[in-house]
Amino acid sequence: MSITVVPEMDPSNLEKILEVLPEPQSMEVYLFGEFDYTSVARQAEHIVPGLKIYGQGILFEVEKPSKETVLELYKISQKAKDGTKDMRQRRIDLAKLEWYLDKHVHIELTPTHLDVTYSGKEPGYVTFLRNVLVHTGIRLKIENDNAKYGKD
Repeated sequence: MSITVVPEMDPSNLEKILEVLPEPQSMEVYLFGEFDYTSVARQAEHIVPGLKIYGQGILFEVEKPSKETVLELYKISQKAKDGTKDMRQRRIDLAKLEWYLDKHVHIELTPTHLDVTYSGKEPGYVTFLRNVLVHTGIRLKIENDNAKYGKD
């Protein structure tokens, strides 16, 4: 048995992706470390100013995510991961971003992959993402729903 480790994308590649897309419609984050769960939203805002989260456990939704907040959070998280192995240190990691565009495109982005599903003709921004990310090492899955069902 072998295990393949997929590295997380570099912040510069995340920035390239976000430049092409509008503001994300949803964002989920993981919390790690010693948070006081009676005031987790306030503590999260100390780590990433302006970040508004809600939820419970370790997976939280972000209220009104913006590309700016995504990038800031990702850069802070990457520095924290590189800087310490102390599991008690508070850290907020990107879990997932999602977009629903043009009534027929769904995009899901995590730190290790970008999945795009669409129907009809491939949108120009999907082609652009394909070309930009081809040599980055990011796992990229682009799927046309029409191909699944034999439609043109």
